[in-house]
Amino acid sequence: MSTTRSRIVAAAQQVIASDGWGAATTRRIAEAAEVKPGVVHYHVGNIDELRREAVLGGVTAYFDELRRLSEEEDVGHQLATMIRSIASTDATSQEALLLYASLSAAAHDNALRDAINAQIAELRQVLTAHTDTGRAQLIAAALDGLIMQRAFGIDIDEDALIPAVRRILDVSPAG
Repeated sequence: MSTTRSRIVAAAQQVIASDGWGAATTRRIAEAAEVKPGVVHYHVGNIDELRREAVLGGVTAYFDELRRLSEEEDVGHQLATMIRSIASTDATSQEALLLYASLSAAAHDNALRDAINAQIAELRQVLTAHTDTGRAQLIAAALDGLIMQRAFGIDIDEDALIPAVRRILDVSPAG
């Protein structure tokens, strides 16, 4: 059973994904959640907090996949899996659209920027456990770039990219 708060956050995610950050007003989200605008403020505070929670919640799966790098002994294999996942991402899915919206909105929202920066710093730290700092930064930036290319619907040739990433990591191929 869905709580009122989770319905409101889900409605905010839907509005942001379909119509953008600016369209996610209290009134619009309340309509989508089928509650009164006052109920939105009661359950989640102000609109900026709600937008932040909505996009960060919507990109959790992406960051969870990145965090799994620390659990994978063969980081080359895990990166290959991530590249395949990014390459096959539907650029119009709600999760992808929330990720794109969060990156754009972070330019103007310090709290959101800080939350995303923490996620990126964690990715770099995980990668640094497997390679040097420079390579870790390069690979993290490359993953970000791939995500942005998918945002524009650009196809990714994972068969060419994966061996290149392995060479950067200096990792021998795994099955």
